[in-house]
Amino acid sequence: MSALVERVLDRMKVRAIIPDSLAGEVHRLAGRRDLSESIVHALWEWVDDQRARGSARTLNRLPLR
Repeated sequence: MSALVERVLDRMKVRAIIPDSLAGEVHRLAGRRDLSESIVHALWEWVDDQRARGSARTLNRLPLR
């Protein structure tokens, strides 16, 4: 399978109702080419943040020795 086909298959089209003000702010802060890229960037940032918080909680329960 070509790389382009794999990239296309690795995406999901989603319809979401997002307030214009929030979408505009995400796009402005993310600084990406278009709104879709901005939203994907913001979602990955959120995922990374949640993973980091989970790691911090684990370290609080099981401190390094």
